[in-house]
Amino acid sequence: MGFRTIGWSGMRLSNNSVLLATRGSNLAVFMVCSVLFGCAAGPVDTKGSATESVAPTSFAEMQYSPLKLDAEQPVELRDKSPTFAFPQGESHYAALSLPKHNATSFLAVRIFVTHGLGLLPDASGVRPHFAFLNADHVVLLTVVDVPLWLGTEFFRGPFFRGEVAIPAESAYVVVYSSNTPLPVLTVYSENGTPWPVRPDRTGKLYVEVKSKS
Repeated sequence: MGFRTIGWSGMRLSNNSVLLATRGSNLAVFMVCSVLFGCAAGPVDTKGSATESVAPTSFAEMQYSPLKLDAEQPVELRDKSPTFAFPQGESHYAALSLPKHNATSFLAVRIFVTHGLGLLPDASGVRPHFAFLNADHVVLLTVVDVPLWLGTEFFRGPFFRGEVAIPAESAYVVVYSSNTPLPVLTVYSENGTPWPVRPDRTGKLYVEVKSKS
């Protein structure tokens, strides 16, 4: 079965911009919306197993790590992560199994700005895609661009957050990236100079399976 792909147009500021300001070596973030906090669970193992030393040729061949309900978990796409030939091109990925969920469940995503805390010209962040699969490893939905809002944490600094609705029949989600052109996220220095957040193919993000009350 082929991919059904959705491209999102996020609720961002004009020209897909967000606002940051620098003070010395730190970034002071002007909040666009309220910050979401949660207790982090253990990291998701995305190294792959010995059976993935050769890139899998199907979703069924991937090794899936479990996600927990209502527990934020880090997921890292690295140069040593396994690769797969997605419709958007070959990419590193993290294959995750979903906990029991309902019709209101969604995947909360946080992406921290990296390589540029205090150095805006070097600001970057991974731009993940999400492929949701059913129990037979058939793709139900692919989301290539998640709407993102700005938040911050005192110690880890600025991040972008978003939400992705989980299709009801989903049993798995595969997180990956690609060179697909996406709306540019822009940050501004105190003097108003715009700096784009460079999209990375690798990097760390945090995911959490939640349900709306």
